[in-house]
Amino acid sequence: MDTMIIVADNVPAKIFRNKYYGRKEYVWKIHDSVNNKANETKEIISKIEKKIIWLVEMLK
Repeated sequence: MDTMIIVADNVPAKIFRNKYYGRKEYVWKIHDSVNNKANETKEIISKIEKKIIWLVEMLK
C-alpha cells in the first residue's frame, strides 16, 4: 500500500502514520452526515467525487 486516503473530519491522521510504511497520505476533512437526509448525503458524495477526480488528475 503506497497511498492512504483518510476521508473524515473526526479521525486523527497520526494514528495511521508509520515511518516504516513510506506511503503518501491524503487527509480530506469531510464532515459526516448529521441528519441522514438524502440531500446531505448526496452533497457529501459529491465532495468526495470531486476530490477523487482531482487526485486522479494529479497522479497522471
